[in-house]
Amino acid sequence: MQDEAPVAYSVRLLKVVNSLDASGNLKLIDANPATDHGKFNSHAQPFRFGPLELAGFRAFSPAPRPKRLPPPNSPRAVKAMHCMSRRSRLH
Repeated sequence: MQDEAPVAYSVRLLKVVNSLDASGNLKLIDANPATDHGKFNSHAQPFRFGPLELAGFRAFSPAPRPKRLPPPNSPRAVKAMHCMSRRSRLH
């Protein structure tokens, strides 16, 4: 999509990948089907997008964020602040 922000593209791509995976239509690859040798024509890196690459893609893709933060004194916000303060004391 023209003028799409990088984060919006990443979120949209993740949704497509997850949808294909859920329907059983996601195809992982370990060779370049466009070449006889199965490799990139101009790179030494392996031409592969398998389970490990998929896991990395999911781990580093931005997850949709809540549209708004909870009110400062809500139980959710208080619990989050408590957890953050405990973590900072542990490090």
